Amino acid sequence: MRWIIALAVSLAMSTDAAMAQGQPVHNATPLQAWVLFMGAGVLGLTIMHGILKTRSRTVGEKRLRDEATKDVYRAEERRNS
Repeated sequence: MRWIIALAVSLAMSTDAAMAQGQPVHNATPLQAWVLFMGAGVLGLTIMHGILKTRSRTVGEKRLRDEATKDVYRAEERRNS
């Protein structure tokens, strides 16, 4: 019987006014939305440029990158030894 009373009280108290417990929500202005989408576009273009640039490396550039990576690993091993 108590749970029925508790349910009835909670349903009676669950109006929109009673449930609004925080600061009011404000939607973004058109400028803020524009900046958000432009930022996402710039980020996407930057990632795409990086991927395309990495794919178009020449054999010499790939060899140079691999040698530099091996040098970094060797230096790390010497420091830890």
